[in-house]
Amino acid sequence: EIDVTPLQVAVMISAVANGGMVYWPRLVTRIEPQDPFSADQAVKFPAGRVRGELGISNNSLNAVRGAMLADVEDAEGTGTRAFVPGMRICAKTGTAQIRQGRKTIGHTTWIASFAPFDNARYVVVVMIEDGTSGGATSAPVAQQVYLALQKRESQSKPTKPESLVKN
Repeated sequence: EIDVTPLQVAVMISAVANGGMVYWPRLVTRIEPQDPFSADQAVKFPAGRVRGELGISNNSLNAVRGAMLADVEDAEGTGTRAFVPGMRICAKTGTAQIRQGRKTIGHTTWIASFAPFDNARYVVVVMIEDGTSGGATSAPVAQQVYLALQKRESQSKPTKPESLVKN
């Protein structure tokens, strides 16, 4: 039996994405105004603290990241429902049985992911109780999160035009 929280999975996936550094988890790195065109500034928090290292070779990490990318981008992958064009999402899906004695009484579905592949900025972990499978139930939820992140990135604050009148 293994018990793990979505936050613990996010910490592990972050370490896979960043080359093996394990950080103490932070739920918030900054608070941004809801309106991307607002004059309000983001409030930033201090950088993360290193907790340790995975102790896995770069070759092994690259193999894991490549397999996670294939899980989303290859037609046969279980994470294809998390696909967002231009985002290069890496993911691992899973389904855990909930047992009562020897009897399976339900399932918990997962997707643990990061994006983009080359320079990860986001980790998204979705856990759904009583889902069908990680790919069918959790991946579409992760996709919606990545679509919202992509939309947010595409909205930039307008720049102030230079004055046309010189004093």
